[in-house]
Amino acid sequence: MPEKIQTEIREDLYGAVRDLAEREGRDERAVVEEALVLFLMLRNHFVHSSAAGGTVVSSDVLSSYAGASSLDELFERIDRGQRERGVEPLSEEEAMRLADEELHAMRREREAGQ
Repeated sequence: MPEKIQTEIREDLYGAVRDLAEREGRDERAVVEEALVLFLMLRNHFVHSSAAGGTVVSSDVLSSYAGASSLDELFERIDRGQRERGVEPLSEEEAMRLADEELHAMRREREAGQ
């Protein structure tokens, strides 16, 4: 298991993390870690592979989505980027299968860490 460190964040940021974690039924640490991973990926400092061992998410691809002012704009940028690269959209069934794999992998990782 990777070494862990402690850090301090502003109270208002922690409140937002706590609220999001509660809404999603997740651990606050997981929310903070995910936020840091995404931030570093957007800044081209980190490449993250999926928990299920599938798709590798490149920071180069994600950096093109930086600066989206809303989720709708982010999704529009993702759709446009995929069309430009000739990537076919996933079927509903395939998207659900991948999401299910990721969820199970995340739970296995969490259980292994406890």
